[in-house]
Amino acid sequence: MSEFKETVGELFNLQGNKFFRTIRGLMIAPGDTIRAFAAGDRKSFLHPFTYAITIIGVSLFLSSFLNIESDYNSKRYAENEQEIELLTNKDELSKRETGQLEMDNNLKDFSEFQQTEAFKRIINYMLLFTVSLIHLLVFKNLKFGLKKNTWYNFYVFGNSILISLPILIFYIFLDDDDLYFVLIIGIISFLLGFGYQIWAASQYYEISILRAFKKYLFIYIILIIFFFLVLFIISIVWAAYLYMTVN
Repeated sequence: MSEFKETVGELFNLQGNKFFRTIRGLMIAPGDTIRAFAAGDRKSFLHPFTYAITIIGVSLFLSSFLNIESDYNSKRYAENEQEIELLTNKDELSKRETGQLEMDNNLKDFSEFQQTEAFKRIINYMLLFTVSLIHLLVFKNLKFGLKKNTWYNFYVFGNSILISLPILIFYIFLDDDDLYFVLIIGIISFLLGFGYQIWAASQYYEISILRAFKKYLFIYIILIIFFFLVLFIISIVWAAYLYMTVN
């Protein structure tokens, strides 16, 4: 409870204006700003964890007003609904159809959960945690320790999201079938965040842009490999579930 009060107090401390001072510092001179906090300046800037969680919350709040759901997901949900209705209206179901109905209902529940803010928040927190771990491994040979590396990553992760937020407004003008434009907006948003991360790393760690680029490229390669590994494991579990449910 005390940590929650401290977080709320930090966020709404208008007299100190810590939130906007943190944003300005991270936008103009991220290296100096993060080093100042790491050196003990707690009165001028928000705590990095507080900053990252706040920006994630703001991004989720804004994205709830935008049309980001793909046409493919909408069609799959509609097909799932039709299949459930068809099986439910049958007088008698075979063992295979009973398993199919159970599976379809589970898919429906999961699809609905995917659209909730709780699910998106969990995904963002998991991404923050995963990126932080990979970042520690990639940057461990530089002069900063575990705590200062973690603070850096929380600050930069949050600010990367903040920089990408203005791009989200273009989703307002998209239709459900504008998949190419959705892809383009996603790529632009990623490149903005990626470019900021490289620049911030070059300032904070006092390394060249090229070296920062190589390190972050390595981070995202590891992240992609990790993503496909998790996807592979989920696919195996899902295939086993389908086999046991339908047969």
